[in-house]
Amino acid sequence: MDSNRITVMVAGESIAAGWPSRSSGFRGKLARELASRPIEWVGPFVDENGLPHAGYHGHAAHSIYGQMEELVAFRPDVVLFSGGLNGLPDQSPEEVGEYVNAITNTFLANGTRAVHLLAFTDVRGLSERVALYNGEMKKVADECPGAHYCAHVGPSLGLATHDSPYFVDECHPSDLGYDKMADEILKDVFRFEGKPKAFVGAADMTPAELWRAADAAFRSAYPSLNDSVRQFALAIGYFETQFGLTGSWAPNGVPSNNWGALVYREGRDPGYFIHGDKDAQGNPTSPKFAKYPTLQEGAIAFFETWAKPNTYAAAAQGDTWGVAKAMYGYHYYTGTSGSSYERILAYARGIESVAVMGAGLLGEKPAVALNAPPAPSGTVTGQPFSGGNMLALAGAVGIFAATLLLKPGSPK
Repeated sequence: MDSNRITVMVAGESIAAGWPSRSSGFRGKLARELASRPIEWVGPFVDENGLPHAGYHGHAAHSIYGQMEELVAFRPDVVLFSGGLNGLPDQSPEEVGEYVNAITNTFLANGTRAVHLLAFTDVRGLSERVALYNGEMKKVADECPGAHYCAHVGPSLGLATHDSPYFVDECHPSDLGYDKMADEILKDVFRFEGKPKAFVGAADMTPAELWRAADAAFRSAYPSLNDSVRQFALAIGYFETQFGLTGSWAPNGVPSNNWGALVYREGRDPGYFIHGDKDAQGNPTSPKFAKYPTLQEGAIAFFETWAKPNTYAAAAQGDTWGVAKAMYGYHYYTGTSGSSYERILAYARGIESVAVMGAGLLGEKPAVALNAPPAPSGTVTGQPFSGGNMLALAGAVGIFAATLLLKPGSPK
C-alpha cells in the first residue's frame, strides 16, 4: 500500500454530486488541478466522467447520516462535506447541525483525519435561514477537533439567481460556479492556489517571454500583416487584459476577450466568457464559452473581433489616434469619463505606450505614432491606464493516510 496516498471523499447532496454539471461539478476541477498529487477519490457512486463521489441527490442531512456505515467503509482520509441544504425551509438549523455533527464525528471516529464542512450557497428569499444553517456548520467545526469550516466556498458565488452566471437555477451552480467553488477549496483545504485556466504556463513567463509567445502565435496566424497592424494587435491585447491574464469584469479569472486563448497550452480547451441570450433588462440568461483549441485560432478570433475596417485602415498607417477613434466609434472603449476627445486620447496614449514597450521586448522598432489632433478649446486631456498585475501561484498538500475501525457517532 502506498503510504503517501490520500483517499478523499466528497459527500453530501446534489451539489456534492455536481448536478447538473457534466464536468463533475467542483470535483472535476479539483481532480484536474490535483492530478499530480497522490490522491484517490472514493465514494459509492461514479459519475459519467469516472469520478467517484458520495453525493445523494435530494437527501437531507438525516438521510445522509443513515448512509454512514457504507461511507466509512471507503476509509476516506479527507472528507469534503456539502450537505444539509435540502432541509430548507422547514428543517430547523439546530436539527441540521445535530446531524452534521453526527456525520462529522462518525467520520472522525473511524479514521478520517479531516472533515471540511463547505459553507452553503445563498438562496433567494431564504438568506437569513441559510446564514443560520451555515452558523450551525461553523459551530460543528469549532467543537470537533479534526473538523474545519470552509466559510467562503458557497458564499463566494453570491446570491443564487437565474441571471447569475454562477448558477443554473436558484440553488445549483453552473460550471462556472462550480469552478469558483473549487478554487476556494483548493486554497482553503489543500493550500493549493489552483491556476485559473487562462494562466496555463503564462504566469511563470517573463514579460519578454509572454510577448514572444503571443507574437509567435499571431505571426503564425497572419504571416503577411505589416508591422504596425501586428504591433497594434499585440498592444491592444495586452492593454485590455494582458493577453487574457487580467480583466476587471471577468468572473473567476476567465479572460474578457479572445486574446485569452493565446496563453493556453494546446489541448486544454481554451475559451473566454461571453454572454448568450439576454432578458429584457439586458442581463445574461445563458452565459456561453467560445472555445479555441490552438493558439493560432485564438489569434485569428481576436483579430476578427478587433480589426473592423476603419480600425484596420488606421492600424495599417501606424495611426494610434485613428485606431483609438475607430474603436471608440465601434463602442469598444467606454472606460473613462469626459468628452469623446478625452476618452479617445486616453485610450490612444495607453495603447501607444504599450506598443512601444512591446516592440522593445520583441527587439523591434515601434511602428506606431500618436498623431493626435489639437484638443478642442477648454478640454483637459485624460491620462493613460496601466495594466494589471499577474497573479502569484503556489501551493502544496500535506495530509497523511489513516486507518478505519467503525465507530458511528450519533445525534445529540
